[in-house]
Amino acid sequence: MVFTTILANLLVTGAALLMLRRGPTRRLKMLTLAVGLMSLAQTAAYMHLQNVWKVDSTVVIIIHQWLVIGLCVSALYLLGAEIYERSSRERTLRLMEHAANIDWQSRRNSPPSVPRPEAPVLIDSGKLEIG
Repeated sequence: MVFTTILANLLVTGAALLMLRRGPTRRLKMLTLAVGLMSLAQTAAYMHLQNVWKVDSTVVIIIHQWLVIGLCVSALYLLGAEIYERSSRERTLRLMEHAANIDWQSRRNSPPSVPRPEAPVLIDSGKLEIG
């Protein structure tokens, strides 16, 4: 049971590092890194609880707890910033689409703005003139 839990956490960390290259934005890459490091920190905590990795110093445990708290806060901040940016982008796109739709409807109801070429007129003398 201990081995499978440690293996699963290490696989999550490895998958996060592989996904790090594929992130479309810097913010999502940092979020992926934070989740991967959080899984690695949880692996260390689990190993300590199962007495696989013994640390007698309380300073190391406190540093570990602060690391996990910092990773959680940074993940929440990055996720919130990404959500805000996407909703702002979608709102802007909807406004642009609405403006384009209104512009298209107003053009459809108005006469064409491009002047049509005038038809040739035949003059009495038999010459063909455009005018």
